[in-house]
Amino acid sequence: ISTSGLASNPGGIAAYDSFYIESIITLFTFLASVNFLLFYMVLQGKIKTIFKDTELRTFIGIIFVAFVLNSVALFASGTYPSLAASMRASIFQTMAFSSTSGYYIGDYTLWPVFSQTILFCLMIIGGCAASTCGSFKVIRVIILFKLVIRGFRKRLHPRSVVAVRIGNNVVPADTVSSITSFTMFYITVYFITALVMSLDNLDMTTTLSAAAGILSNTGLGFGELGPANSFSIFSPGVRLFSSFMMIVGRLELYTILLLFTPYFWTGEN
Repeated sequence: ISTSGLASNPGGIAAYDSFYIESIITLFTFLASVNFLLFYMVLQGKIKTIFKDTELRTFIGIIFVAFVLNSVALFASGTYPSLAASMRASIFQTMAFSSTSGYYIGDYTLWPVFSQTILFCLMIIGGCAASTCGSFKVIRVIILFKLVIRGFRKRLHPRSVVAVRIGNNVVPADTVSSITSFTMFYITVYFITALVMSLDNLDMTTTLSAAAGILSNTGLGFGELGPANSFSIFSPGVRLFSSFMMIVGRLELYTILLLFTPYFWTGEN
């Protein structure tokens, strides 16, 4: 439920080799990735509201498409002997990366690059807002996508007034502006994190995926940072920096980084 990715068995979830356990974890990490306000709506009897929620429908769509693509890629590449085994591994790892829980049931670094790229994208996007997931959040991706669509329309009709909408609701301009600035800030912090991680002179795949895993709180990575290894491959100084950036990522950047600005301490408005 906390999508922390911890397990009591040193071998992780793979040590159980149980479809039942994997199914339970997949189900509840999915539920933990959903906006918790929707559960409150269910308790109030407003079940129809759930099916109208744009973020939830988009999140389910992302999970479904990633699951199908990974299943096909794993089976076609011969990574798993059967389609059923490919689907089993695909849905679990898709949900583990998307929920930023960081579980694993096999060495996903041996998967086709196509599948690894999908998992990396899921790790960046994360789950829904007001959930226990880390990372960027689906609702921000939706608004940014709609902002791009509005940009196309404005190119065709420069004098038109096009609002960014989520469902039937217009997103306030201040909200759109704050999400845009958060996006630029997130990208900047990501590249700074990757730059510091690169001081240990590991390969590009390991470095970039480690930075993404830190900020998203997934704790997973690719390259040398697969299930067979851990962040112990980095030097003590870089690990200390990683610990700090995990806190920054968990609190969505601004909360912690504001402490290092003069405005916070001088009380300027």
